[in-house]
Amino acid sequence: MPVDFFQSYRSRNRTPFCPIVSYPCSQAVNLEGVTRSCYFEVRINFMDSRLREGINLFNEGRFFESHEVCETLYREAEEQDKPFLEGLVQLSAACRMIADFGEIKGPVKLIYQALIRFENYQPTYSGVKVADLITAMESWAKELEAGRIKDPKPIPRIPLRRFHFF
Repeated sequence: MPVDFFQSYRSRNRTPFCPIVSYPCSQAVNLEGVTRSCYFEVRINFMDSRLREGINLFNEGRFFESHEVCETLYREAEEQDKPFLEGLVQLSAACRMIADFGEIKGPVKLIYQALIRFENYQPTYSGVKVADLITAMESWAKELEAGRIKDPKPIPRIPLRRFHFF
């Protein structure tokens, strides 16, 4: 994934937006190994505030609002981000149907579809611990499907990656 990201920037002759660490990033352009890690970390560290809002809404159990925010982001996203955002939209919709309406069968299928969309974004993407999210949601969906969970709450949260600059 990171290599495609850098190649797309190079092909468009643009420097990535880097508000806080712009000097190190501009100096790292000529250093191949540093450039890759620098651009990749910048992309992850500066998660779109609307994406963070959508994830926070999901983690608070406000699935309808999360769905709306993620859907808006999906419409505006670049092609490389669309499957990831579509997975978040599906996950929000499925969890809303489970939490608000008590449905199980349809939402579980929607969860599995979302997890398939996340497969290419592991282990982390845009600050989300995708591998942990897949593991938690898959085991929860299997428990729901098997009927071993009487009360579907609490719904697993979307785990976020913590960043340390120093």
